[in-house]
Amino acid sequence: MRKRKGAIAMITAACIAFYSMPSQKDEPVREMNLLAAENQVSDVPITLVDIIDGDTIKVKVNGKIETVRYLLIDTPESKNSKSCVQLYAKEAFLRNSELVKSGRLTMEFEQGNVRDS
Repeated sequence: MRKRKGAIAMITAACIAFYSMPSQKDEPVREMNLLAAENQVSDVPITLVDIIDGDTIKVKVNGKIETVRYLLIDTPESKNSKSCVQLYAKEAFLRNSELVKSGRLTMEFEQGNVRDS
């Protein structure tokens, strides 16, 4: 009987210690909020001028016409004079067209980083 009471007391103490520890779940959320505050971004409204291909458009931003190539998106090329039209280039162009014509467009700039090389 003594061994049972001792084991129950140990399990109870372990449960109390475990549940009284500070939660680690909130840390990633706090870190993400801090990163977002450090890398403040601003949304700028843009007007679609032309669709070049599946990952490139021409837009009017701040009164100037600019060519914008999407970050982290690479679609087959259709308008490269050095090569033939690649497979699925037409489908990529049509899908890009659907997406950019479906609503209001904005472009997001990081503070200090306006152009990429």
